[in-house]
Amino acid sequence: MHGLTKVLVAFAAILAVVLATLTIAYTINADAVTAQNRELQAALQASEASRAKQSSEVEARSANADTAYALLQQRFDALRSQVVELERQAAEARAAQSRAERDLAAARSEAQIAAGTVKTQSDLISSVSGDNQTLLDSERRARREVIELTDRRNELESQVASLRETNRLQSEQLALLQRELAETQGERRGEAGRFAASVQDVRVDPGSQDTLVSLNIGREERIRPATRLYVIRDNQWIANLDVVDVDVNTSVARVATLASGQTVRRGDRVTSTLGN
Repeated sequence: MHGLTKVLVAFAAILAVVLATLTIAYTINADAVTAQNRELQAALQASEASRAKQSSEVEARSANADTAYALLQQRFDALRSQVVELERQAAEARAAQSRAERDLAAARSEAQIAAGTVKTQSDLISSVSGDNQTLLDSERRARREVIELTDRRNELESQVASLRETNRLQSEQLALLQRELAETQGERRGEAGRFAASVQDVRVDPGSQDTLVSLNIGREERIRPATRLYVIRDNQWIANLDVVDVDVNTSVARVATLASGQTVRRGDRVTSTLGN
């Protein structure tokens, strides 16, 4: 019994040493896990702050674009009203010119008739001479009116042409602003969640000659047309993509910007932000 007691005491001492060792290892691992957890929490908070800042910037750009669009639309409507009014005035001027030309033709006809009558009716020479003078005066007035109306019509047509050119430029500016607004709204809609995607196929559109990329993500990953995506290879930026067509689990994007000396390849990684 004395020998068995010694064996049991020795075995208990060994177990105590093993338990102490395990306790020390657990304490060290727990401290490491706690420190790593704090680092992950700090990184997550920084990421959330950055995303909130980017979202605020996009909202501000969208608001500015909406305001500029409304002002430009008002200017466009005002110019269009001016063009319509000037076209109406030009039409009235042309109608007045036509009436004056008809009056001039009638006066010339009457003058010719009066001139023929003078040869055969000598007793009415004085009266005819007076009528002839009146007709000549009418003809002069009609000529002046035709000249004035022609000048007025030319002036109005010049104003119409100028306003049409201004209207065209404003329309181009409006279309450009609409595209910028659509791109801004597309960026705001394109805040897709985190996903793991890759390039499935690369081809060239025969009509537009744009490089098109097939992706293995779609509406289920909150991808929408005009969403901006990024191609990454070996942690290096390769290209910017703009989504043009979306299905449930697939989509097609156009290569918008390409890094110098690079090409998009099958298997390249695709992310929603450059920070992924």
